[in-house]
Amino acid sequence: MAKTEITGTIYLNHGRYWYRIKLPGETSFRQIPLKPTGSKYATKDYQVAQSIAEDVYKQLCQKKDTPLPDCKTIADLTIRYLTHAEGYYKDSREPENISYALKPLKELYGGIPLDDFGVDKLDQLREKMVEGKKQCRKVINKRISMICRMFKWAVSKQLCSIYTYQTLLTLESLKFGRSTARESKKVLPVPVEHIEAVLPFLSQTVADMVRLQLLTGMRSTELCTLRPCDVDRSKDIWIYKPTKFKNPHIENYERTVYLGKKAQAILEPYLLRLPGSYCFTPEEAERQAGRIRHKKYQPCYNRRSFYTAVNRGIKACNKDIKKKYKGVEIDSDKIPLIPHFHPHQFRHTQGTNVRAKMGLEVASASLGHKSLKISEVYAERDTSKAVEAAKIMG
Repeated sequence: MAKTEITGTIYLNHGRYWYRIKLPGETSFRQIPLKPTGSKYATKDYQVAQSIAEDVYKQLCQKKDTPLPDCKTIADLTIRYLTHAEGYYKDSREPENISYALKPLKELYGGIPLDDFGVDKLDQLREKMVEGKKQCRKVINKRISMICRMFKWAVSKQLCSIYTYQTLLTLESLKFGRSTARESKKVLPVPVEHIEAVLPFLSQTVADMVRLQLLTGMRSTELCTLRPCDVDRSKDIWIYKPTKFKNPHIENYERTVYLGKKAQAILEPYLLRLPGSYCFTPEEAERQAGRIRHKKYQPCYNRRSFYTAVNRGIKACNKDIKKKYKGVEIDSDKIPLIPHFHPHQFRHTQGTNVRAKMGLEVASASLGHKSLKISEVYAERDTSKAVEAAKIMG
């Protein structure tokens, strides 16, 4: 019998296998123990767990095939819109972002009729977001915009009145310095000396991923999903065309990463595997670090697991620094610890270095941006040139 392709994740929970899944239209994940028939507990056998997960997935899909409920309340609309978003925003994190935006809306006003939701309730919802301090001002604005977009879609499907949507648009976005909402911290480049200090505390695989990202400015997902078959090595400069990249819906846009001699030297050992297999695997990295566990590893890193691996290295580095200062009379806040950083900052570091040496337009091409304005956010200005100008001008 052909094996059923399932979505979701099979994972260990206290030595027993569970299944984590979120189907289209759902706002949260289901956590399901994979119990064999007649058993009170989840199985410890991975093969058995796979078989049970397939059956569970089939049952859940059959239930999802039932017609959607009549769209009368906010909760009904969120289900319909999330189902639409799963199909419309393919190969994107947008459905996940939309589900985060709609969750507080459903919790506060899920039971009220669609046309009873007005700008006053939207304003109250936003105030709740501001008071919680969990999201910064820009994120709150984006999430409110997503809610308005849902009502726009509802009007196009004749699910609610156009008046309802138009009243929501009268709520102005939160302005910088004009609200009590928390401001986001600017994402800055990571000093190279901090990265160099952490590299010895990473596995060889993760350290090479960091070095490669610093040289190329790839996004984490582009780096994690790199395969030998995606790299054209026929020319002096290798060309990597990611299968997963940001904004795949833009017409005539194709993401291309150029790999120079240094990047080639790092990547070459990882290309000596099957063409369709991933270059950077968590299992290989864990074996290098001596942390191999008897569990099923993901076939490749993703942006979250890569972040976790780098963060683990920073903590290990700081632990080693503290050990060196043990017994030394010094205030704890004066110990030169490595500040926290994350892989996305490596793009800022690479963009800033390229901009300083070759200009903003080259940095934009290297980072894969469609607009120079976006590149200005990633690539910091070289203030040394302004200092030189001041010296000359007096």
